[in-house]
Amino acid sequence: MDETLRLSTPAAWAIRESPDDINVDGYLIPRGTPIIQALGVSLHNTTSWKEGELDRFNPDRFAAYTDHSRRGLEFCPFGTPSRRKCPGCIFSYYETTVVLSILLFRFQLVPVPGQVVKRDYGLATTPTKELYFFVKER
Repeated sequence: MDETLRLSTPAAWAIRESPDDINVDGYLIPRGTPIIQALGVSLHNTTSWKEGELDRFNPDRFAAYTDHSRRGLEFCPFGTPSRRKCPGCIFSYYETTVVLSILLFRFQLVPVPGQVVKRDYGLATTPTKELYFFVKER
């Protein structure tokens, strides 16, 4: 699920206020300044994600992280890890696990060959074109 979230970037950005004065690379950001975090940038940053190609699905990137510590600010698809994080974060993990386990137990989903997935960034990230799958009963 984490690698899917990293690739799909469910939300393009998150906004919060600076709780304290912060020094970033020699620039002072005063307390109370609105900060926009571009979540898609951190999830697709070549400095943070050196293992393999950035657009390749590789769930082993997260194999070493058995708890929710992950990679700190490098992996935060639901906003920064704080009390301002999306309240649906934990629920979405549970919901996805239940729905996928039921669907994949009953059906095999095979993508139609030749589809190219391109992202459209907005309030939520979506594919630019519809994706088609063959659904086979197990």
